[in-house]
Amino acid sequence: FPSHDKATAIETMGMHIAAGIPEFLGEPLNPPGKRVLFVSMEEFYKNRTKRNKKQIDFLTQQHNLEPGWEENIFVVDEKFPRYMFTDAHWQSLEKEIERVQPNVVILDSMTRMTIDPIEDSTVASKVTV
Repeated sequence: FPSHDKATAIETMGMHIAAGIPEFLGEPLNPPGKRVLFVSMEEFYKNRTKRNKKQIDFLTQQHNLEPGWEENIFVVDEKFPRYMFTDAHWQSLEKEIERVQPNVVILDSMTRMTIDPIEDSTVASKVTV
């Protein structure tokens, strides 16, 4: 998957969760709830917002969803840090999670969470702990 396609796929999965659609790409979804927080640090807010609106409209039509399901979707705005390098950056993520109280948090992308090569398993394990 090209980078942009991976982000779109994970957003679509998150929207399936928010809408209560029980599966994604043929796989069952069993989230603890429908509130989804998207934390996108790679893509600019305006571009992502336009795409998300199209995704919401498409899912609403395709699955005959009731209006209002999209209220389960929360997206950080352009003021959110684009990298997670400092304690202050991590604190802004913690504050956003506390504010939204999501059941699922989607972080895009792991490469924005460390200056070290994320492909190194020891680096990846430090980021995910």
